[in-house]
Amino acid sequence: MGQVERPMARLAGRVVVVTGGASGIGLGMAQAFLAEGARVVVADVNPDALRRAERTLSGQGGGVLAVGTDVSDLESVRRLGQAAVSSTAFGVFVPLLIANPDGGHIVNTASVGGLIAGPGTGPYAATKHAVVGLSRSLRAELAMQKAPVGVTIVCPGRVATPIVDRLNARPGADTGPTLPDELGAMAQAMRAAAGGMTPTDAGRMIVDAVKANAAWVFPGADRHRPLVEQEFAQLLSAFPSTPA
Repeated sequence: MGQVERPMARLAGRVVVVTGGASGIGLGMAQAFLAEGARVVVADVNPDALRRAERTLSGQGGGVLAVGTDVSDLESVRRLGQAAVSSTAFGVFVPLLIANPDGGHIVNTASVGGLIAGPGTGPYAATKHAVVGLSRSLRAELAMQKAPVGVTIVCPGRVATPIVDRLNARPGADTGPTLPDELGAMAQAMRAAAGGMTPTDAGRMIVDAVKANAAWVFPGADRHRPLVEQEFAQLLSAFPSTPA
């Protein structure tokens, strides 16, 4: 089913809410949207990181609002929406975007781990697969309604973010319980392979995808393509060779 063709070619003056926006790809997205002239509401559960991000983003000029938010808490998310609406001419989130005469766009960040899975990644892969499935369904539903709202699924690969250093972090904090030995060894291997695309470049890719109303964007994921191809080849090979 095709998506309604309404690319958001002009972002100046639009309102953008970025959750997890205090670091990594979220911060890169916020910077890229600001560079397009959008007004950015940046949300994060870590208050110290949020304050640092607000200073960084405010230094770039443009409109920035920082709102402490725990996306696992519905009331916290509602407060984020209210803050965005009360501080701007028009807010975000799906019902508001549908009602907005100018439409809007949803960006959900999953991962290459939302398409493939490996050892030690069970909870992470489960949540990222859920983000992919939810986003694909939402995009199809909006297209069926002919709503002027697009959906882009972001599946990053290697992007230079602090995610490896926060594998055991808990909401609002930078640390947490010590990782089990096998996961600690995996984290060390991930650190050794660290690098990849900068968050700024990833943010730019995501902004371009929003403007084009693209369904998918894969920042820093080039090297993962063979793994995805292998995953889907195995999936297709499990189907009967002829229709029943």
